[in-house]
Amino acid sequence: MSKAQNEIKEFIYKICYRPIWESVNNYIAVHPTALNLSMARIKYPDTALLLDMLLEYATHIRIDEDSLFFDAILSCTIELQ
Repeated sequence: MSKAQNEIKEFIYKICYRPIWESVNNYIAVHPTALNLSMARIKYPDTALLLDMLLEYATHIRIDEDSLFFDAILSCTIELQ
């Protein structure tokens, strides 16, 4: 991985991780049945909670003046009830 990619990944963890976490957690809390649960034991959960999230990689990275745009690929551990 190049130095620039490492710096962008570090920036995403420091600045963007918490807002991404909150957005994912809020989405799955409101829409627990929107998840692809074909491999889960609980097919129709009443609630879902984000336990852990890992940034696998960022792609389509673009910097435009003061803004950083990217797509993030995440691995999430989600608890279903």
